[in-house]
Amino acid sequence: MPLKRTPPPATPPTDKKSKNKNASEVVLSPEDIGVSSTTHLSSLDRDNVTLRRKCADASSMDFFMKEMKGLFAKSSEQYNSKFSLIQNTMKEILSQNKEIKESMEMISKQYDEMKIKFDSLEKQRKDDRLYISQLEEKIYTLEHSQTMSKFEIRNIPKGTVETKENLCEIVLKTANVLEVPLEQHEIKDVFRTKNKTGAGNIIVDLSTTIKKEKMIKNVRKFNIKNSANKLNTSHLSLGGPQKPVFVAEYLTLKGRHLNYLARTFAQEHGYKFCWTSFGRTYLREKEGKPYIRIDSESDLTNLRIQI
Repeated sequence: MPLKRTPPPATPPTDKKSKNKNASEVVLSPEDIGVSSTTHLSSLDRDNVTLRRKCADASSMDFFMKEMKGLFAKSSEQYNSKFSLIQNTMKEILSQNKEIKESMEMISKQYDEMKIKFDSLEKQRKDDRLYISQLEEKIYTLEHSQTMSKFEIRNIPKGTVETKENLCEIVLKTANVLEVPLEQHEIKDVFRTKNKTGAGNIIVDLSTTIKKEKMIKNVRKFNIKNSANKLNTSHLSLGGPQKPVFVAEYLTLKGRHLNYLARTFAQEHGYKFCWTSFGRTYLREKEGKPYIRIDSESDLTNLRIQI
């Protein structure tokens, strides 16, 4: 028997637009695209973690900003406190400096006043010293004028009973030995000084300076002529052991002191000559050199400086 064939049902035509639309609307499950559900969840977790981190960071930033504001406020308060303390300290220092300045000005003023007084006193002292030196020189000149005709005889033994007549005889014997014509009336005064160590010197005051100078010159000549037997007590017929006799110019107290200093200076610095004439002391370094008159201790000081 004949077979009856039926054709398959025809599929309705579809356009491309509808196909694309349907394709876009298809929702694929993770299984359809080959991704497991676990992978999808972990991705979501990461997104949540990131979101939580962002929230935590924002919260930390707010806390940090609050902390920084607090620190700045506290630091500003401390700074203001310290600045206020510094200002007060500076005010105290300025006040103290002002007081110090005023004190220094007062001290400076007092110093200037004291300096003026000191300079005035120093000038007065120099003037007084100059005036005293002038007075001393006048006194020395006056004393020297009174001793111009005096000389002294040293190392004469003192007798048991000694009078001016005895002393006049000694003076006349001395003048006779020195070949100086002298009369008793030419002797104005004669006396012996007191001396703790022994017999004092015999001071003779003649009527003229000429006779006194002749006595001084002749004793030098006599000692040079009789260098082996210089003037001594035997020449004057005096008893006892033989002693040298010295005849020298009579000096004032100041003159004796200067003569002593000059002789000491001559010994220390090799000056060969030191002598007195008319109450003045002289020095000479050696033959041919000029003589130097010593009027005061300052003259010897200047000589020391020049050496």
